[in-house]
Amino acid sequence: MKQKALLFIGLIVLAAALIYEQTAESRSSTNRPDDAPISAPMVGKAVAFGESARVSDIVSEAKAKSGKAFGLREIGSVPAATSFRKSTDSKGESALALTSALPMPTPSLTFDGLSNYNNIDAYEAVIIPPDVNGDVGPDHYVQVVNALVRVYSKSGEPLTPPFKFSTLFAPLNTVCSTRNDGLPVVLYDPLADRWLISQYCDAFPPFRQMIAVSKTGDPTGAWYAYEFAMPNVRINDFGKFGVWPDGYYMSTEEFIGSDYSGTGMFAFDRTKMLAGDPSASYVYFTRPSLSAARRGNILPSDLDGLRPPAAGAPNIFASYSADEYGEASDAIRLFDFHADFANPLASTFIERSESPLPVAAFD
Repeated sequence: MKQKALLFIGLIVLAAALIYEQTAESRSSTNRPDDAPISAPMVGKAVAFGESARVSDIVSEAKAKSGKAFGLREIGSVPAATSFRKSTDSKGESALALTSALPMPTPSLTFDGLSNYNNIDAYEAVIIPPDVNGDVGPDHYVQVVNALVRVYSKSGEPLTPPFKFSTLFAPLNTVCSTRNDGLPVVLYDPLADRWLISQYCDAFPPFRQMIAVSKTGDPTGAWYAYEFAMPNVRINDFGKFGVWPDGYYMSTEEFIGSDYSGTGMFAFDRTKMLAGDPSASYVYFTRPSLSAARRGNILPSDLDGLRPPAAGAPNIFASYSADEYGEASDAIRLFDFHADFANPLASTFIERSESPLPVAAFD
């Protein structure tokens, strides 16, 4: 019995050592000289959930304001091919950019989208910068500008007036559900024929990420609304999203006050969010920075088309290294984010074996 007990304890110690070694390796490989080790996985759950009525019903009585028309300025004729040479950089190299005398091809369709004047109408304030974002599906184009959303048909016909983000999140009945802080993202999920719209809320720490997922492929219909609290007191700035079969992945630039403090990497449970499950959660890693200089964000990959990656394939996050940061060379860095929502603490964020990929030197 004693021998079995000792053998069992020995196996536990060995397993713990292997897990520690793998974790240490994955952390050390993801950091530049002024970065702290990447964190262990953390877990958060939605702090509020609700379901909106159909957007078309909510805004049916609202009248779209036309705003003020932009004046057009005709650009002079494009000169013959012109070169612009960058000054010699620290690597003793120079770059050459060329412009073509050929005109830009005529677009197949153009129409007036939202402008910042629409935000002036809605908020009686000029919001700068515009933070323009949009995505296209089989039958719709959805555009967000600052803190307004509008749905169009594929022919450019407005199907809704401009409406505020709080239209989608009002059912949550929280402080953040009434706010329109912006930094918007809209994505079409081709595998599910659904839409995702997100903004952040900086009302108070812990700050929030607001995510709405359409109940159907019609963005003028009803939506599931989620409010996620961040796992720390850092501001979740400049969120960027990617659609993946197992999750909605997001990266953020993290700030404490006005000081850059690192990068956040998230995976939200797509399966539960598509089903309107209030218990939807996220898995989170952070790469803290020991420098307040804003350096090298990480972006998740976003799936387009109808052919998914292999089952269980991790989402690939892309970043870069630069010799200005004290790294060995200029390169692209690729990381595998495997999110395990059944056992979140088993999730991993590890640099790929072929990373960093060498590229032409740049500053």
